[in-house]
Amino acid sequence: MHANLDLSEPGRRVLDLLDGTRKSLLLYPPDHPVVGGTLRHLEHVLNDLFMAFSEVTLSVLDGEFYLNDFALKRETAAFQRLAEHLVARDATSITFLPEVTVDELQRLWLLLNLLPDDLRERGGASDAVASLGLAHVRVARVRAGVDSKPVAAADVPEELRRKISSARVGYETAVASMQSVFQMVGSDGHVDYRTIKTTTEALLDSVVTNRNVWTHLLNVKHTDEYSYNHSVNVATLSLLLATRFGVTPGGLSVLAEAALLHDLGKQKVPREILQKPAALTDDEWIEMRSHPEKGAKILLGVRDVSEAAVMVAYEHHVRYDHKGYPRTRGRRDLHLFSHLVAVADIYDALTSDRGYRRALVPDMAMRIILSQSGTAFHPLVVTHFINLVGVYPVGTFVKLASGEIALVQHNQSRDLLRPVVLVVYDATGTAISPVTRDLLDEPAGELPVQTCIDPVALGIDLGKLR
Repeated sequence: MHANLDLSEPGRRVLDLLDGTRKSLLLYPPDHPVVGGTLRHLEHVLNDLFMAFSEVTLSVLDGEFYLNDFALKRETAAFQRLAEHLVARDATSITFLPEVTVDELQRLWLLLNLLPDDLRERGGASDAVASLGLAHVRVARVRAGVDSKPVAAADVPEELRRKISSARVGYETAVASMQSVFQMVGSDGHVDYRTIKTTTEALLDSVVTNRNVWTHLLNVKHTDEYSYNHSVNVATLSLLLATRFGVTPGGLSVLAEAALLHDLGKQKVPREILQKPAALTDDEWIEMRSHPEKGAKILLGVRDVSEAAVMVAYEHHVRYDHKGYPRTRGRRDLHLFSHLVAVADIYDALTSDRGYRRALVPDMAMRIILSQSGTAFHPLVVTHFINLVGVYPVGTFVKLASGEIALVQHNQSRDLLRPVVLVVYDATGTAISPVTRDLLDEPAGELPVQTCIDPVALGIDLGKLR
C-alpha cells in the first residue's frame, strides 16, 4: 500500500533529530530545554508518520539506513556517525509505535548513549530497553541476511575503535609527511615523490574508509603549522567533494596527490611574506601570486607526478571566470580537480586562524563562497560543497534576523539557509520558554538567520534556558 511513498524527507528529519537527541543528551541534563525541544520535534515527526503507518521502524543494514524498508540517502556526516553508534550497540532496528511519548524517547536515548560494554552488561540493547518497560519502543538487531554469519557483539566496538584510530593516524601521518616534503623543497628544492605517493595512498584510505570522523580530523588547525595542515585539510575536503561527482577510485588517488601539492610553490615564497601579520605591499603580492607558477614548474621536473597535480598547482587561483592568477590565454576549461581544490582551499583558509586574523565561523565562510559562485568558483561545485559541509550545523547557536537567539535542530535539504530552530532568547536577550520554529515558513526575502554565534563569548548562560 505504501510501496511508492517517498520517505526521503521524513526519513532525513528522523535521522537528524535522533542524532541531535544523542548529542544533546551528552552535553546537557535530561531536563534541559535543548533536549526537550529536540525530543518534542521528533515526537511530532513520528506522529506525522503514524498517519500513514501502524508502526515506524528505522534499521541499519550494511551501513545504510532504512525507514520502513525505504532506503534513505547518505546526506551528511551525522548519518554515518549515527549508524556506527547504533551498530556498536547492536541497536540496528528501532521500532516506534503510535502514542510513543517524549519520556520514552528520552529514556531510550539515555540508554543508547551508554558505552557498548556497559550496555552489554545489561543484557544488550534489546533486553535493556524491554527492562525499562517502554511500551511503545522496541529495539532489535538486524542481520545482513539469513545465511550471514552473525558478528560477535564484542567485535563491533573494536572495529569502531580501529576506524577512529586509523583515521587519526592517517591524518597525523599525512601532516607530518607533508611537513617533511615541504621543508625539503624549501631548503634544497628536492621533491620526495616516494613520500608523497605513500602519503597520498594513506590519506585516501583514511578518508574513504573513515568518512564519519573527517570533521574531527579537520578541526586540527594550528597557525604555526598552517601550510602542512592546510594541504591535508584541502585534500580531505576535495576527496569528499569528489565522491559527489562520481570520480573513480583511481581518479581519487590522483586528486589526493594534486590537492596535497596544490600549494607546493609557496615553499619558494619568502617566509616573512607568508607569515606577515599585516597587509602585503604591492611587491609582496606579486611575489605571493607567483606561487602557482612556481609550484607547477617544480612538479614538471618531478618524475611520475600526475599531469593533474601540475594543472591543479597552476590553476587553483585562476578562478571560474578566469579573472584570477596566473592569467591564462583564452577561456579554456579548467581541470575539474582545480575547481574542487579551489573551493576546499578557500573554505579551509577562511575557517582557520591565521597570524593576521581569527578564523571565520562556518556560515560566514559559506556566505563568502556563495557570493562568488559563478565568478570565482564553479557553481555546481559550490552547490555540492554546501550540501556536503552544511551551513548551520545541528547544535549551533544562531542569531535570527529578528534579533532572537536560537539553536539549530536540523537542516532542510530544500533550503540549507532555513533550518528548523529552537528559539531560546527573545530580541532583548531575555530567556524565554523554548519555541520550535521552521524557518521555511518565514517570509521570502531577507534571510532569517543572520550568523552563527558563540553563546559563551556572548555571555549566554545555558543553565538559564529552562
